Amino acid sequence: MKLSAYFGNPFIGLFAKANNSICFSPITCDEKFYSSLMSFNVPVEKISIANSGLIGVYLAMNSNGLAVTSLIDEREEERIKGVLKKFSMNFYKVESKYTSVGLNIAVNDKKALINHDMPNKEAKEISDALGVEVIPMKISGFSTVGAVCALNNKGFLVHNSIEEEKLNELEKMLNLRGGLGTINSGVPFVSLGLIANDKTYLAGDKTTGFEIMRIDEALEYL
Repeated sequence: MKLSAYFGNPFIGLFAKANNSICFSPITCDEKFYSSLMSFNVPVEKISIANSGLIGVYLAMNSNGLAVTSLIDEREEERIKGVLKKFSMNFYKVESKYTSVGLNIAVNDKKALINHDMPNKEAKEISDALGVEVIPMKISGFSTVGAVCALNNKGFLVHNSIEEEKLNELEKMLNLRGGLGTINSGVPFVSLGLIANDKTYLAGDKTTGFEIMRIDEALEYL
């Protein structure tokens, strides 16, 4: 675990995404942030999506594949497909209005929580591309489940206002133990300040020691 920031911004989950094989970062990446991404001990590939560095906003991925916004241009798409081919990962472009893919999908290698308003056809295509069971839902009243839930293959961290009954339901759905938490000194949109895979994670540099303990417990890094 490390604390990090992207050009001083502690909401690092907006700017990068990692699984157990690959990490995607912005092309314009300061040296300190890039160095912190190396702690995942996987190749770090610099890309842009929609001519921006908002990698964590515009894509969701697991070990099986990647789902990305329709705002991506042809050059960016070909670049990402070339990287995915090395890891035998699928590519899927979300064509609906839900362009902030990373905020609308929380996924591991078996399950995907998605915005309950996403079209059924799209949910099926996401399921096929990422090789997972798709669960449309809200969490704590939020449709943007990818923003309020950080998920790996060992556990999950979720918005701290979720009711105990709903947390228990979510644990059963995912077949994982989860925990409530915040990031960056009290922000409940946990994935915005967190980049995680099964091995380790980066948290925004405003994250407190207590919050780190909750992350460690929920995502089972202990």
